[in-house]
Amino acid sequence: MKQTRTQNISTRTQTGSAPANGAAALPVRRGRVFGGGSLPKAGVIALLLGLPLGAGLLMAADQPQYRFIAITVPVPSEALGINDSGLVTGAYIDPVTGGWTSFVLKRGELTTGIEIPGATDTILGTANI
Repeated sequence: MKQTRTQNISTRTQTGSAPANGAAALPVRRGRVFGGGSLPKAGVIALLLGLPLGAGLLMAADQPQYRFIAITVPVPSEALGINDSGLVTGAYIDPVTGGWTSFVLKRGELTTGIEIPGATDTILGTANI
């Protein structure tokens, strides 16, 4: 007696390619992007939102650290520039002449009263030395 083999044919279609070794393909589930339920979706959203924050914290370690100091000039003044070696330049209004006079702070030593002879105002900008 001859044996026959029957197979049910489904009218439902599946997308994707069939495995090359003839193994049965896994069923396709529609409507779920990241697996089951909302918990995995919330985890993916938290991961996506947390990446920029984590990257910012890692980059913050590479940023330079600054130290603020008080420059004691006898009158109100403005610091106008600071260079890489820490030389600070600035200016203030001289209470005697009423003109702008400059100062320099270098390694903690303050030099005031820097003026160009004959000039009404002397204002030093950023020093590039």
